[in-house]
Amino acid sequence: HLGCAAELALGQACGPHLADVLRGRRDPLQLLFPGGSFEATEPLYERTPYARAFNAALAAAVAGIVESLPQGRSLRVLEIGAGTGGSTSAILKVLPAGRTRYVFTDLSRLFLDRAAAKFAGYPFVEYALLDAERPFGPQGLPEHGFDVVLASNVLHATWDLAAALGNVLEALAPGGGVLLLEGSR
Repeated sequence: HLGCAAELALGQACGPHLADVLRGRRDPLQLLFPGGSFEATEPLYERTPYARAFNAALAAAVAGIVESLPQGRSLRVLEIGAGTGGSTSAILKVLPAGRTRYVFTDLSRLFLDRAAAKFAGYPFVEYALLDAERPFGPQGLPEHGFDVVLASNVLHATWDLAAALGNVLEALAPGGGVLLLEGSR
């Protein structure tokens, strides 16, 4: 199926090495991002039919939050584990540039550097390393400092989901909202 070409290509590249990954003999990130390349994964998270539908739903939810803000009020958004920026690409388009602080985070500097180049046209975006399983304050993010906390297909990968969700709630400002996107089937 042509609409699933990205999934098929990634499955063909990674599938034969699954046993080695599960045994700890092969680094899964090197399979997904060989030599730091985003060529196989960016289409998966941004351009497949599933990614377009889910990212559009996230963007619509954020647009609804923006519309409900009092006139002139700024919006503080934290995206956890933003990775290739697939969801970010859809969300940034619905944000008021002059009234938004958007913090794009990930565990890896590779993703942050790539995102800084990819989203250079959005000067309100900041980039920060963040481990979702550790308290955010000591990592430089304010407690109760964000109106919206986004996490798209990332929290499932934590060792301690309860700790990660606790940290998400600590980052949330009173009256704020959490938008989670997690594939479950």
